[in-house]
Parts: sequence; structure tokens; C-alpha cells
Amino acid sequence: FFKGKCIRLKEISTLQENIIAEYDKKARDGYNIEFDKLKIERARQEFKSKNFPKSLEIYRSIEYKELMNALDEKLIEFCTRQI
Repeated sequence: FFKGKCIRLKEISTLQENIIAEYDKKARDGYNIEFDKLKIERARQEFKSKNFPKSLEIYRSIEYKELMNALDEKLIEFCTRQI
């Protein structure tokens, strides 16, 4: 089918795989950020319901801690004291 070692074809294939892998990583990161935002909202709801252990558990499962604000830090401290 092809003659030779197909060096250029292999380079293009590798480049395509790298682009797909990079896009996949960015897409997953974006998904994880949105999922963590939902977790933060859920933790706040549990706090309002006075379910402090569940709220703390949810806060601890958040991967992107930079999404939390000062209020969340105070809620975590309060939950820790209540348990």
C-alpha cells in the first residue's frame, strides 16, 4: 500500500494523537471544575440543613480548592468544630 517507512505519515499521526490527548485533558478539566462548583453548592445546602458531617465530607472531596471562597473556609472551620 505505502512504499518506504512512511515517516511523515507517522509524524502526522503522532501529532494528531497529541492534539486529541490535549483536547481531552482540557475538556475533562473543564468538566471537573463545573462538577466541583456543584459540590460546593451541595456542601452549602447541607450546611444550611445543619448536616455538618455531610457538608464537611463534600468540602473535602473538592479537587479544585481555589474555587472555594472565604465563606467556604469559615463553613469548613465551623463544621470541624461541630463534629
